[in-house]
Amino acid sequence: MPGGESCGVFYTGVEKAVGEHTEAVHNRKDCLFMKVLRSVRDILAGLVILYASEILGMMGASLVRLLLRNTVAGTIVYLLCSTGVYLIAIYVLTGTYMKRVLGMPRREWMPGCKADTLVTWGVTTICLQGVILVLRVVLVPGNWRLLPQNEIPFALLRALIDFGIGAGIAEEMIFRGVLFKSFEERYGRTAAVLIPGIVFALLHIMNRQEPAEMLLTVLYIFALALLFGLIRSRTGSFWPCAAAHGIWNFIYTGCITMGTAGENSPIMYYEIASGNYLIIPIIVLMLFCAGYVTVCRNR
Repeated sequence: MPGGESCGVFYTGVEKAVGEHTEAVHNRKDCLFMKVLRSVRDILAGLVILYASEILGMMGASLVRLLLRNTVAGTIVYLLCSTGVYLIAIYVLTGTYMKRVLGMPRREWMPGCKADTLVTWGVTTICLQGVILVLRVVLVPGNWRLLPQNEIPFALLRALIDFGIGAGIAEEMIFRGVLFKSFEERYGRTAAVLIPGIVFALLHIMNRQEPAEMLLTVLYIFALALLFGLIRSRTGSFWPCAAAHGIWNFIYTGCITMGTAGENSPIMYYEIASGNYLIIPIIVLMLFCAGYVTVCRNR
């Protein structure tokens, strides 16, 4: 009957539509699952490249030290060789991974930038560090400690080459280069800023033992990573991030450091009691707010 045929056609159409919808949902789930798997792969690959390059740098520098012994020239060459091999290895490995696995030539994920952009963000970083340093010293009571004069030249050289140039460029090449670009392609810029920032912060808790100090360190480094991510997002290049990161490491890790006794040996060390670390959340908030304002104004 005509009515029965119409109903049959109707129900057939409904079943087909439901089937197509169900298949589309499954496809989206599979697509999301594969995106997550690829993202985890990229994170693990980035970490492997970072640490493998660092090991290669240490191995090359150790060979140089065996030849030149513990002389002043040997120490300088050791630092230069360690950082040089480290950066060359990470440059080659990241470029190979991005091209072979993600199909991106270097110019897409590692574009250059103008010299004035580097200067702008370098000066901004120095000014921001100065403000935060003054606030930390004013808000947190402690005592200054200075390295012996005969150790200052090596500490300054190490701060510049190892902490500034080496760590600044290498870490940013991974986090605001490889990972930022891969996450931006899959999820957008917000995820590209947040997720590499979380991974970056978690990597800096390995040398912290107290749970409270560990949490506060993660918050502090995460706020810093967000600033680098915002700079990357605004400028379109990882080089301003590398400049800001390198300057930050040079000043706050190599030259001036605040913490509990026995953490490291910078040139100037501001020793505080462990309980006074509770002030760090305030500093983190000020760091992020001040940095976000500077980023937005320099768009």
